[in-house]
Amino acid sequence: MGLRTRLLHEVCVRAPGLAVVRSDGVVLLRRHVLLERPALGIYLHHCAHPDEASDVFHDHPWAWSAALVLTGGYTEERAAPGQHTRRRDLKPGRVNWIPADCFHRIAALPADGAWTIYVRGRRARADGFLVRTPEGWRHEPSEGSSRERKVKFKPGDAPVSTSRTTGPASSP
Repeated sequence: MGLRTRLLHEVCVRAPGLAVVRSDGVVLLRRHVLLERPALGIYLHHCAHPDEASDVFHDHPWAWSAALVLTGGYTEERAAPGQHTRRRDLKPGRVNWIPADCFHRIAALPADGAWTIYVRGRRARADGFLVRTPEGWRHEPSEGSSRERKVKFKPGDAPVSTSRTTGPASSP
């Protein structure tokens, strides 16, 4: 593990946050709060696993957001009209601008995952999923969905292993 990754782990030990956990218990993402206000949030994200289903995309509830890729990088797919998708690789140093109307998914990650600084604006709506079906795209609200759950944690409570073999998350 490099110096940069060790420093990121040290920040994580001291910051509260939220884990996004798949229905099978695998942690997709850990969000560590650096600043959280109604109109602005700044978070350190560790994307540990790619999104599982290739036909399910998610959006964010914010008026706008952006992610600066620090380490690892990732492959993103965005939903496009006509059930098409656009795929792109985001390497360290790149900024991923995520407008309010964007549905996307993390399609691939390196073995150690990816670290990003994620910045968002004011909450604009509820978040949800866009599911590709034979009839076209179908929207599904995230509230009440069995696709994933969000688990809040206090400083030091969340494991921050970058291993792909990390087991299911436990609720604090």
